[in-house]
Amino acid sequence: MASDDDSNEEEQNNNLNEEEQDKTRLNDKNIKFNNDYHNLFNGENGNDRLPETNMDDAEDETTTEDQLGMGRVTRSGRVFNDEPNRVINTRNRRVYHEMKQLGATWYNPLPEAILEDDIPNAPLGREEGEQRDEVQHAALNAMDHLFDDIAFFVREKDVGTIELKRSSSCGPLREKLSKMHPLDALDYLNADDSNNTPAQMREELLRELVMRLKSGLPKSYDDAWNHPDPKMRARWRKAFEKELNSMTKRKVWTVIKKKQMPKNRRCVKSKWVFDIKRNGTFKIRLVACGYTQVPGVDFTDSFAPVITDVSWRILIVVMIVWDLDAMIIDVETAFLLGDLDEEIYMTCKHIHQDDEVLFLQHSIYGLVQAARQYYKKFISVLKKLGFKGGYPDPCLMTRHTDLGVVFIAIWVDDSLLVGNKKAIDQAICDLQTEGFTLKVEGSLHDYLSCEITVDKKRKMGWIHQPHLLDKLEKKFGDDVKSLQRYRTPGTPGQTILRDTTLTVDEEKHKIYRSGVGMLLYLVKHSRPDIANAVRELTKALDAPSPAAYKEMLRVIKYTIDTKDFALKIKPLDTERDGSWTIVVYCDSDFAGDKETRVSIAGFVIYLLGVPISWKSKGMKSVTLSSSEAEYVALSEAAKEVKFVYQLLQSMGMKVKTPIIVRVDNIGAIFMAENVAVSQRTKHIDVKYRFVQEFVMDGFLKIIFVRTLDNQADIFTKNVSGDIHDKHCPYMVMKKNNEG
Repeated sequence: MASDDDSNEEEQNNNLNEEEQDKTRLNDKNIKFNNDYHNLFNGENGNDRLPETNMDDAEDETTTEDQLGMGRVTRSGRVFNDEPNRVINTRNRRVYHEMKQLGATWYNPLPEAILEDDIPNAPLGREEGEQRDEVQHAALNAMDHLFDDIAFFVREKDVGTIELKRSSSCGPLREKLSKMHPLDALDYLNADDSNNTPAQMREELLRELVMRLKSGLPKSYDDAWNHPDPKMRARWRKAFEKELNSMTKRKVWTVIKKKQMPKNRRCVKSKWVFDIKRNGTFKIRLVACGYTQVPGVDFTDSFAPVITDVSWRILIVVMIVWDLDAMIIDVETAFLLGDLDEEIYMTCKHIHQDDEVLFLQHSIYGLVQAARQYYKKFISVLKKLGFKGGYPDPCLMTRHTDLGVVFIAIWVDDSLLVGNKKAIDQAICDLQTEGFTLKVEGSLHDYLSCEITVDKKRKMGWIHQPHLLDKLEKKFGDDVKSLQRYRTPGTPGQTILRDTTLTVDEEKHKIYRSGVGMLLYLVKHSRPDIANAVRELTKALDAPSPAAYKEMLRVIKYTIDTKDFALKIKPLDTERDGSWTIVVYCDSDFAGDKETRVSIAGFVIYLLGVPISWKSKGMKSVTLSSSEAEYVALSEAAKEVKFVYQLLQSMGMKVKTPIIVRVDNIGAIFMAENVAVSQRTKHIDVKYRFVQEFVMDGFLKIIFVRTLDNQADIFTKNVSGDIHDKHCPYMVMKKNNEG
């Protein structure tokens, strides 16, 4: 018995030594992975298979980094060496076992990660122990699916450290600016072409400089007024004087004694807010603390509409198709223009004496109703000047004159004007006559934190969000730098399962919500390709699990790696009669939510071939069949189509009808085209039946499309790399790429 125990102990020690040697050897080597999918399994000529080698009997070889070269990892865990043309076995059973479980898409190219106890491919929202047996039994079948994602085979040069990309040509100028005072560098960059700096380089350096300055914003009035840096102190004092003069000029308040206030009324508090704009302008605002207002006394209504993202994308398409000009106007101190319907009293110790208060005559920043009062004022002036519209979108107005047409899109105090040059100039002049102080930007470049670029031929454009992408990279760059380069934003075939019993800590919870919020704003304006992956992330906003947090990092990694991608604006020609064509793709994923079993609806709407509206959304109720799910998704798309149609009509465009809607389900098409009641459809709610009315009236025409050709497929599920690569070029593409 003793000899048997000694031999078993000796065998265990040998195994441990082998694993330690393997771990050391793997950590010391810089193994590289080839992304050549074809050669991986078929050899260089496509016919020569890799020689089979028994893992247990392979000889323990010591291989240098040079011998490994551009090695390849096979399904069995071996590394294939091109130059010696032989197989080098890792001899590590754990590697082999883990690779079978992980498949391709989640394989971490850093070998030491495999030797840890955690499994990177643990199903999203569930624990490793609950799923280990499942994964082992389904490993080989899962491999065939997961290896479709070519993102597994990544060259090492693509897995470098994530850093803020900097143009090499900026080097000399950046070095020169680094020797200046930040404000002197800011003035140098803002000089009117005196330094002959290219626009793109100037914007990059300006963003870096402003971000550095904003990291040290004052926290209070005293911090700004008594800033230790004399130059910074002078800038903040100048901004303070400008703000105070503006309010005095507009007679925003009158100073009264406290005893003149009505009884049982309390004053609204105030504070100073500091900011530095993207162009380096120092801004100070005196804002009211709206949370101290009493509902029903200090305010009643507060809602103020803004231009929808669909409307202003349509404006960009109109600008390119009709070859119109565009300008952005900023109404200075806009919230000081609104007329108040209530009596409001405010305190600010830096303006009045201790026994005095401010009696507001106009609205002020921070008041709950400030945006609403300004909107009412601005719209009333526009209607007085002859602008019409506002029915489909209350913030899109149109005016036709002898000088041409001009459209105005309203986003609080920033308005986008698109039209004939003379008509735009006349509209600006009319607004100034009405008492608005306007800051006019000569050309359309940055609107709603989106960069709008049009090529020299004015036939194609891009909508990009570089400012938000820079913030995303700065915040999460260190967290995703060790991740591989992914081919798709979401893990193919995976969904997030909410697990409230296992959540991340409070700090990571805040980071998760922040990251998802940034991604949502990207989806809203310029990145429809990540819509479904972000929708999955929103399911766990209240209690993200560690798996959900990892999935968020994957989406962010993909977004950062494709930061040059922008929404493609390349409109086709209108019809011979001048009518505009709309094409819709609609799809659903039946019972796609594994927890609630609701289906996922998705659609994308093209105007002259340009994506102007898209959605990935879980349905409100459970559907009982795939046909019913497709029919409900069709109703969601029909509502948005009706809005786009009415919007175009209000702008004076003729729309070609019937509008084509492409669906990949015969049953849904039958339900939309036939008024029939059956055991399978009689329970469908009446709100979805208006699709039949649209079809019967000739407004919509439902056409079948093959599932592989349905471009809405990427809005309903995390698809494979091939499908993702097939559909995305219709919506997004690399900026400045004509292809």
